[in-house]
Amino acid sequence: MDVEEAPLTGLQKSKGSKTTIFAVVLASVIVLIFGIISLSTPTWVVSADVQVGLWKLCYEGSCQQLTDVLPYLTTVRGFLVISVCASSILAFFAFILMFFPSRENLVLQVGVLLFTIAAISSIVAASVFTAEYPMKVGLSFGYSYILVWVEGIVSFISGAASLMSSMKHS
Repeated sequence: MDVEEAPLTGLQKSKGSKTTIFAVVLASVIVLIFGIISLSTPTWVVSADVQVGLWKLCYEGSCQQLTDVLPYLTTVRGFLVISVCASSILAFFAFILMFFPSRENLVLQVGVLLFTIAAISSIVAASVFTAEYPMKVGLSFGYSYILVWVEGIVSFISGAASLMSSMKHS
């Protein structure tokens, strides 16, 4: 005897849509927070008394702005700004469309695009920093650097999940 699946009611579809859109909003906010923290904090490279960031160099509690920087640091800054912009646009867009569950597929498609941009941008930024920064004995990567890698991975996974979900809803 074949068991047929009951069609989804409007209420069940609405709950699933809101859950999916909420997941996109949550992931984009997490990526945005990680991006802002990593972009603005001076803990990319740390030692006992030195902290180096993208914008500041701190030595024994005294910080100074990095103004005349090498081109690779400008590249890292630029790609991280692109990543933060993509995730903030996505967070805003998905939050607004959360109130319109019928637009779930649009949120997912935009999510795929912007999560991909954020993932590529943050991974490129972290890779350039890794390849170009002159690490010396006694220095280690700080939490800002680690957050960029986590941001890229979360963006990539969220983009892939949004793609699979949008293909399922098409």
